Amino acid sequence: MPLNCRLLMALQRADSSPAGIYRSSAYLADGLAQPAALSSEIRWFVNLRGAEEASVSASADWFAQFRRIDSPIVCPWPSHVGTDPDAHDYAAWYEAMLTSTGKAFATAFCAVAAVAAEGVIFACQHGKDRTGLLAAAILEAVGTPRELILADYAKSGAHLTAHGDVFLRSWEKRQMSREAYLKRFNLGDAPLRHLYRQLGEQRATPILDAISAASSEQSSLRQAISKIRAIATPFRAADV
Repeated sequence: MPLNCRLLMALQRADSSPAGIYRSSAYLADGLAQPAALSSEIRWFVNLRGAEEASVSASADWFAQFRRIDSPIVCPWPSHVGTDPDAHDYAAWYEAMLTSTGKAFATAFCAVAAVAAEGVIFACQHGKDRTGLLAAAILEAVGTPRELILADYAKSGAHLTAHGDVFLRSWEKRQMSREAYLKRFNLGDAPLRHLYRQLGEQRATPILDAISAASSEQSSLRQAISKIRAIATPFRAADV
């Protein structure tokens, strides 16, 4: 099964069978046992990767068991950041991503909301940055406390650190050393915490607000937010 795959929000279908909103990376790892309930709780896969990224990971067969929606979010790593970025650099990249690709994030949010009641998994390449921001927006939409959102984000680092060699092409592409690239997985919640400060941490839904501000489809986004809230209300966000 993929690395960094976990339940974001537990749901229940109209027939009372369990479903869930899951988040994941697109990389497969040997030796990871797939929970028996995973396939039955998911019916849709929302793919956040661009077409050029598909050849980097070998996950196509695993995701083929689900119906697929392509909703790419493409925001290249900024060349000016350098080869040893810190938490502030990642937060700046996140903010630039929300500003420049807010419409793509809104489209992906709407795609997840449209099929969430049936069970859905969404993934980018590592399941940490684009997936992490979309997960934070979804958790914000249902009123999840900020510290739980930060805790969910931080989990990705722990999940990915042990499999750094899987990402060889990623750090080569960014002209980083292995050590500098893997350092990003040991930053905890600091990049997202810095992003909240930049966006205005006193606001209830700053990431969702940033996506909305950058999107021209605000009506569709509002409807998607209402749909997520409606199906999540009787339940709770996954215990992170």
